[in-house]
Amino acid sequence: MKHFKNVFELYRLDWQRIFKNPFAFLLIVAMIIIPSLYAWFNIAALWDPYSNTSELKIAVYSADKTASIKDTKINIGDKLIASLHDNHNLGWEFVDSKKELDKGVKSGKFYAGIYIPKTFSADLLSFVKGDIKKPTIDYSVNEKINAIAPKITDKGASTLQETISQEFVSTVSKTVVSEFNAIGIDLDNNLPAITKISNLVLDLNNNLDTIDGYTKEVVDLQGKMPEMKDKLAKANEFIDYLPEINQVTQKVVEVNQLLPQFDRTGELILTLQTKIPEIQNAGTQLAKIDQDFDGIANTLNEGITEANGALSIISDVQKILPDVTKLGEQASGMVSTVKEILPKLKQAFAAIKTAIDSGLNVITNIASTVKEVVSSLQTFIDKAELTPEDKATIKQILNRLSENLTSANALIGNLIDNLTQLQTAAGNQDLAPVIEDLKKVQTALQSLQQKVQKLYDTIDTLTTEQIKQQLTEISNSADTFINAVSVVENAGISDKVDRLITQLSDALDNAGNVLNSANTEIPNIDGLLTSTSGTITTAIAYLQKYQQELPALKQEIHDANTILNGNMDLIIGGINKGADFYKNDFPGIKEHLNKATAFIQNDLPGVESDLTKTLSMVNEKFPDVETALNAASELITNDWPSIRVGIEKAATVVKEQQQNVDLGEIIKLLKADANAESDFLSKPVQMKQHSFYPIPNYGSASAPFYTALCLWVGGLLFSNIASTEFVLSDKDKKRFSKREQYSARMLSFLSVGFFQALIVALGNLYLLHTYTAEKGWFVLMTIFVGLVFMSILYILAAVFGNLGKGVGIILLVLSISGGGGNFPIELSGKFFQMINPLLPFTYAVNLLREPVGGIYWANAWTYITVLLMFGLVIGIFGIIFQPYISVYVKRLHAAVNESKFFH
Repeated sequence: MKHFKNVFELYRLDWQRIFKNPFAFLLIVAMIIIPSLYAWFNIAALWDPYSNTSELKIAVYSADKTASIKDTKINIGDKLIASLHDNHNLGWEFVDSKKELDKGVKSGKFYAGIYIPKTFSADLLSFVKGDIKKPTIDYSVNEKINAIAPKITDKGASTLQETISQEFVSTVSKTVVSEFNAIGIDLDNNLPAITKISNLVLDLNNNLDTIDGYTKEVVDLQGKMPEMKDKLAKANEFIDYLPEINQVTQKVVEVNQLLPQFDRTGELILTLQTKIPEIQNAGTQLAKIDQDFDGIANTLNEGITEANGALSIISDVQKILPDVTKLGEQASGMVSTVKEILPKLKQAFAAIKTAIDSGLNVITNIASTVKEVVSSLQTFIDKAELTPEDKATIKQILNRLSENLTSANALIGNLIDNLTQLQTAAGNQDLAPVIEDLKKVQTALQSLQQKVQKLYDTIDTLTTEQIKQQLTEISNSADTFINAVSVVENAGISDKVDRLITQLSDALDNAGNVLNSANTEIPNIDGLLTSTSGTITTAIAYLQKYQQELPALKQEIHDANTILNGNMDLIIGGINKGADFYKNDFPGIKEHLNKATAFIQNDLPGVESDLTKTLSMVNEKFPDVETALNAASELITNDWPSIRVGIEKAATVVKEQQQNVDLGEIIKLLKADANAESDFLSKPVQMKQHSFYPIPNYGSASAPFYTALCLWVGGLLFSNIASTEFVLSDKDKKRFSKREQYSARMLSFLSVGFFQALIVALGNLYLLHTYTAEKGWFVLMTIFVGLVFMSILYILAAVFGNLGKGVGIILLVLSISGGGGNFPIELSGKFFQMINPLLPFTYAVNLLREPVGGIYWANAWTYITVLLMFGLVIGIFGIIFQPYISVYVKRLHAAVNESKFFH
């Protein structure tokens, strides 16, 4: 107890002496504050260095020449320069030549330079032409000016390269996917017709064997025609020899024996006749395939052509309306002249009807598109927290949606104007309910457009949840808009417009009132035509966006249609004539031949008259049968094989398509969102960053390093100024032991270290306002580090004197480079990695980082334990060995002092 009492008595004596001496007291205060200034100045200077990167001057010059692709002029360099004018991340300086750029970089005027060569656009577009040449950007940097600046400018250049690459991939993929969208829409619209045609081709292919059988029978029958002709010739010869009939009776009997063959031939013809509907159906189905595809291919083109024709008609009528009005005002004798104008006015009325129908169709299409876009945005936002890039993508979509809504709003305004003008011209209020419905549609659309614009203007400042809420409001407004459009669709506008146009046309048809009608109605009609012209122009622009060519009909089907249907009348005519002969004429011939045979055998004298008549009938009909069979045989022999091959090829393609390809899935894929797929192709992977222990600025992050450094510097400075030995009288020297003096002075040093740590900690928090997650722990841990550092430096100075102070300076130098304060120690050399765990500074910096970012206690206790061990081990070493070592240290100092140079 006496030992501790003596230590505290000496400690109190130290501070009594300090307070009695003003200069000593001021020096102590300075020693407490000055180390803090070292930390504060460094932290403030590095508070947020990357916020001032716009001061780093980078020269930019583009020599890029404009390139062409499909009649479109493109200059990527100019676009890049324009975009850099709006980029303030770095200090872009736009120079006038490559020479000026190089000179500025070499002289240090610019930290770096970016040069876009002449062939940049052409090389970038070589991707489309097939002769691919990678475009290059020349980047030069002056690495002598500063160690960090080149790294920042390098990042700017690489970001520029990535932006160009992403934009190129996005543009190309969006164009391709947009084309696929158009193809998918066309296929979807014509899917029922395609399915029907496929089924018809398969049915025809399944009956090819049956058709082959019929064709074979026809060919066989045609092959027997020479035999039949010979026999008929013999019969005719028999007529010539009637006077000698008795001599040729045997020949008549032979003809009679051939009748069964005629029967079989006739039955074959009848059977073939029953198959005529199937042959005709096959031809009809082939013709439908050909006709349907041709009609589909021309439908959209004809619609646009008709709309343009309507515009032309309206323009022509509007040109002559002033003349008509002038005629009506000048003389009533010009009735005939005005009547000549009426047909053109009626044509214009038809154009008005077309414009109104087209406008309504376009509005309906836009209404359905709006809902799809809003739904896709909601799905996209539900995936994850939005990044700035995501918000930029959404803004692009909202901008396009707003443009479509603007077009729709103008179109609705035109329609309202059209209907109002039409109603005024007709002199009634029949369209008033419809106009009110359209105004409700316009009100709903304007409300929707306002909400879309509001989200577009504020999206950068909104959270994801706020964006979702605004999208829900937009979705509800879209539903209101779509419902209002549905009411208009169901209002029977077309019929009402038809009736009003008919009334207006009938009124102008009244020749007796031509001039009166012209004077009264033409101003209204002129306004109506003007508004109609605006509606048609808007509708044409919308339709032309979706115009696509439909696939051509396969050549095999077209050839089969041409061959079969081109000869159908000849085939059917021949079959019908042969069947008619067999059913109507051949029975008589057969009967007569039987009778002739019977007559020859029984009643030969009376057969001459009947035989003459029968042969006359055969001679008359047989050429027709022969012609029909020859035509059918020629068709079967020459054309049927190619027809069959064409049908089989078409059936094979259809079967393969049905087995291997799901046309519905293909359509679904082709109709996918072009913007979403384009965005995916240009940026297929998104980085989702999770920050543990986030620190908002570099100054706060570097505060632990500079705080620990200032505490070591403060302790080192104080140990060099303050004495580690007590000045006592001889009596007191005997009263107080060396260890008691050593311990008391150590307490004085630790008191100064305590206030140094307290001042710098509080200054960080309340003067600089550095970010600290655990402020209380930061103050306590800073004091702990200050006490450990001060104890180490005091013991080194007290035990080893100037030699110990030198060791403190060496430790300071090693701590700055090997403590891992500013850069990860893994980036340093092997020597510094080796000494890193041996330095108390390493654990001090790591400990002070814990309360700044957020304490991970498993690590914090490790750092506390190691620092405590440093302090205890060195402290115990000093208390035990200081009395013994100090004797040798004093001898060393005495020897050095003999030089009269060192103190």
